[in-house]
Amino acid sequence: DPGKGLTPAYNSAYYGVSFRGKEVVPHGYALKNLEEPFANKSQTNRKYLAFAERAERDSYRAAARMLQSCREAETIHAHSHLRAMQGVGSTEEDLREGGE
Repeated sequence: DPGKGLTPAYNSAYYGVSFRGKEVVPHGYALKNLEEPFANKSQTNRKYLAFAERAERDSYRAAARMLQSCREAETIHAHSHLRAMQGVGSTEEDLREGGE
């Protein structure tokens, strides 16, 4: 950890975060590092959904439930990354972005 043992101000600059109250706001390097995990979690979520639907069609109900639980966990992770990236705004902002 290259920032270990350094002042909090240096650490926040190094990792590309700033603090607004209790909220950590990523930018630069930190923000870039959230984009790939967000995309991966989102893609994995869709895969689990497809796998669960197939398992349900093939009458593997327990497997379908397990895969659906995995999908829900990936959704939680993806939403956490999206919130950390400041990717959710007001409803009006989100509707405008969704329409683009």
